[in-house]
Amino acid sequence: MFIVKIATGFYKNSAKGLPAGDGAVLVFSQKTGLLQAILCDGGYLTTLRTAIAACVAAKITPWDVQHVGIIGTGQLAIQVLELMLLLYPQADFRIWGRSVQKTKAVAESYPGVKICESVQELMQNGGIVITTTASTKPIIDLAYVNGKTHIIALGADEVGKKECDPRLFQSADIVVVDSREQAARFGDTFHGIQAGFINIEKTEELGNVIQNGISVDANLLITDLTGIAAQDIEIVEWILTCLDKREKYD
Repeated sequence: MFIVKIATGFYKNSAKGLPAGDGAVLVFSQKTGLLQAILCDGGYLTTLRTAIAACVAAKITPWDVQHVGIIGTGQLAIQVLELMLLLYPQADFRIWGRSVQKTKAVAESYPGVKICESVQELMQNGGIVITTTASTKPIIDLAYVNGKTHIIALGADEVGKKECDPRLFQSADIVVVDSREQAARFGDTFHGIQAGFINIEKTEELGNVIQNGISVDANLLITDLTGIAAQDIEIVEWILTCLDKREKYD
């Protein structure tokens, strides 16, 4: 099969009481070109596969994870939080968002998650820090890094978006990307390249790191995920497999 995905992001919709994102996936036969399925998921599958990718990236962290910080309060932040709570149930969880009201609403739904008044407070103990915003200006400053830190940047998935101070890439022991080709064209790594703090040859693709591991001596690790087509194909295959199984039991 091959797929055509439409994913929209209209971030001013929240003021209208509407979801910020929507979307659908069209599934076609690779042999005949005929339409096989229409998944009207409202963008949920994109959010889910992105959150799962964050969990995959978290597993390459070369030290014991005791602290997890989530930056953002949207659907991606919530999905990441839910999965990370399953992955690290004993960790200390913190959250920060630009909207105090939204941050409180998320924290109230997940007892034990601490609200931070600043990103610097969220990062004061190091650990895993996951960004999930649509910011066009850096949220994480180099000065905020304290102790062993693994930044997993998810939000800057297109030209113009930026969540990380480009200087972070100069200080990072390892920079991991899902696709070198994409990282050279957009995302936080792209801004690091443009500023002259890193070149694409100094990055490692996530698939290679999963196979080879990371040195335990690393203190600052950045994983920059811009999202790749393979994720969409895999999750669509999973959905269709589940539907086939359901039909057999109906």
